[in-house]
Amino acid sequence: MDQVLTKASRTRAHYLPFLLLFTLFTSGTIYTQKLQLANNGHSDYKILLNSNASQSQQKAANVLQNYFHKVTAVKLAISNVKRENELYISLILSESEGAEHFEIKNVADQLIISANTEKTLLYGVYQFISTYLKC
Repeated sequence: MDQVLTKASRTRAHYLPFLLLFTLFTSGTIYTQKLQLANNGHSDYKILLNSNASQSQQKAANVLQNYFHKVTAVKLAISNVKRENELYISLILSESEGAEHFEIKNVADQLIISANTEKTLLYGVYQFISTYLKC
């Protein structure tokens, strides 16, 4: 959706297909893939956290769940157990060193928000919300 949703249009938002375009820049190349995260008030996606997720990681999942619900009228479940053939928005804390950073990418039908610190994982979630949910 190319426009910011007003209160009136939020009510109608769950009736429209919610499409998400990912544009990833790697070495000057643009990769774009459409993912339909929600449609008509329904989603097959869940938010996935590690089984030992910290309070900060849980906060990032709750923030994503809350804003996703505001935009799509869909409340995504938060899970700590990954099952085969299920769709996830994974929040991953990586062990990479160096400057703080986050990455938003998709692998097939899975969406991944990863970061090397808890703080930047939350930043990554807010960037996803700002860029793709238009909040």
